[in-house]
Amino acid sequence: MPAVSSPGILHKLRLHWKKSTAGTIVFLGGGYYAADRYRAHCIRRIYCRRAKVYSDECLSNPTEDCRRVMVFLNPAVDNSNPRKLFQKNVAPILHIAGLDVTVVESEYEGHLRTLMGYMDKNLSGILIAGGDGSVQEAVTGLLRRGDEATISNVPLGIIPLGKTNSLASKLYKPTSSQVQRLCEAALAVVLGKTQSVDVMSLKSQNASQPAVFALGNLRWGIFRDTDRTIDKYWWSGRLRGLFAYLWPTLQGGWPRLRHVAVSVPDGSTAELSAPGEDVSETERAAWLGQGRDTTAVEIQTPLKSENESQSVTVKIWPESLNKSAFIGYGWRKHVLRRPALDLPVAYQLSCNEFQLNIPDDEVSWFAIDGEMYEAQSVNVKMLPKKLKVFSPER
Repeated sequence: MPAVSSPGILHKLRLHWKKSTAGTIVFLGGGYYAADRYRAHCIRRIYCRRAKVYSDECLSNPTEDCRRVMVFLNPAVDNSNPRKLFQKNVAPILHIAGLDVTVVESEYEGHLRTLMGYMDKNLSGILIAGGDGSVQEAVTGLLRRGDEATISNVPLGIIPLGKTNSLASKLYKPTSSQVQRLCEAALAVVLGKTQSVDVMSLKSQNASQPAVFALGNLRWGIFRDTDRTIDKYWWSGRLRGLFAYLWPTLQGGWPRLRHVAVSVPDGSTAELSAPGEDVSETERAAWLGQGRDTTAVEIQTPLKSENESQSVTVKIWPESLNKSAFIGYGWRKHVLRRPALDLPVAYQLSCNEFQLNIPDDEVSWFAIDGEMYEAQSVNVKMLPKKLKVFSPER
């Protein structure tokens, strides 16, 4: 009797194609996950070894005091598990280097601002583990102190754990690996190299309200308002940023205009420019006097100063915006997660101190380094080289 040959492997795969497809997807997904975990492990090992080198150098000179750092962790940042990320990627590097580390978690909004009022000026560093909003709270708390001239000499460390980490992206080299970004931030603290950064002071005309300080920017207008609605479109998944920027263009009365005026105090110089054209004296007098309507305003401060006369940059968008360009801006920024190309501005102002005047007959909001504040007329002043931050070696 002739032997019956068993079906070949290809025949079995074709016969059970659903199971084969599912198995292939699981196998490839598991392989990608394992490879990603291994790459993260290798990155941690490299940075831990560099921290060990620093520790060995410190042990060779035992007369030096142990460096003390305070870590302020925001557990409510928009991240899956900030505590786990910190303990796995940042804490080992700090401990291997021999630093005396104390971790404090914030418990409510504004808690960091309060805690900064009790910081010891003899610390070797203050580390903020969170996003832009956490850093802004800490900076404001430090510079509101009576001894701000002394406490501002304590370096700040920025550990990027938040949803938006624009300040950290300027400090550290671009990378798609969150593990590498966190490890680099921890190693910058260990090595102790610092750089001076500018701070923007925002003081309300209401004398009872204390000043607010920022390292990044102030945003007011249509871009800020649209970004705040993104979470409303959670049902669209990753496309929620696209829907947030699409919906306003379908409504009547778009774009929404706001009136703004800029006044410059005596003794301050202001440079008003327009892309591709000269600004007439009439236009300059209008902006620096009675003001005009605009769709959005953004005030930016550079990360660091090259000289003492560094100024802030005020971007003023035109009264009309191209709808397709506006939607494309949201697509690139929030869906593709790439640096968004700025839409053409109408005017750009450079000045080290000025008064931003807005109407008080309607309620609107500023986004100051991502934190929400009720919009009102404010005095904006540049404080050059006001703080020190830990920065990586280039």
